[in-house]
Amino acid sequence: MKMRSTKTSTEALGGGVEMLSHEEYLKKHQLNNNVGWMYMISYWIIGLVIGSYFGYMPSWTTSTTTTSFAYTHLFGLFATCFVAIPRIVSMSHTFGRSRSIITSSFFAFSNGICETMLFLAMYDLGAVWLSDMVMEEDGSSIRKCLAFLLGYLVLSIYAAPIHIKFWMPLAFPIHFSQADATTFYKKGLPELQLMTISWLIIYATTNDINSVCILHMIFNYCGTFAMGLELPSLYYDR
Repeated sequence: MKMRSTKTSTEALGGGVEMLSHEEYLKKHQLNNNVGWMYMISYWIIGLVIGSYFGYMPSWTTSTTTTSFAYTHLFGLFATCFVAIPRIVSMSHTFGRSRSIITSSFFAFSNGICETMLFLAMYDLGAVWLSDMVMEEDGSSIRKCLAFLLGYLVLSIYAAPIHIKFWMPLAFPIHFSQADATTFYKKGLPELQLMTISWLIIYATTNDINSVCILHMIFNYCGTFAMGLELPSLYYDR
C-alpha cells in the first residue's frame, strides 16, 4: 500500500526528536512480523513457566475465585470495555496491514493468559512479599491499602519498561502515528492505568484469576484487531 509522504514535527518512539517523512517513520519502526512473533512466543513461554510454577495458572474446570461476581467485576468490565479499549482503538492504525479475527483471537488467548500471570506475580511481589517485609500484618484497612499500592508500584515498574522496550519496538508492528505516539502519555496511558487498577482490585478482593485473564483477552483482541496484527509469513516484505 502506497503511503503519502508527509513531514511531521517529532518522532517519539526512538527516544529523540527528529524530522521524518511518513515512509521513513514506518521504515524505522516497522518490524518484520516473523521476528515479532518469535519475541512474543518467547515471552509467553516465560509467562507459562512462572505462572505454572508459582500457581497463577487459571483453571477453567475448577474455580479460581473465592467469591461470586462482584461490583469489582463491573468496574473492571467498565474500565476495560468503555475506557481503555475505545482509547486504544481510536489511536491504532493498520498502516496497510490486514485485520484478522483468527490472528487477534490467537494473540488474545495466548497473551491474555501468559502475560496476566506475569502481571499478577509482579503485583504479589509487592503486595504480599515486599509488604510483609516492611509492614506488620495487623489486618487493618490501611495496611491492605498500602499493600495494594506497593503491589501496583512493583507492577508498574515492570509493565512500563516491558511495553516501552519490548512490546512497542520489538513485538508489535508500528500502529501509532507520530502524533499519537507523542500524546500517548496524556491520552492513552491514564486509561490503561485505570484498567490495570481495576484488574488488580478484582484479583486483590476476590482472588479471581479467570476474570482478569478474560478482561485481558478482550482488551488484547480489540487492540490487535485495530492495529492489524498479522500472522507470520514467509512472504512478509514490510
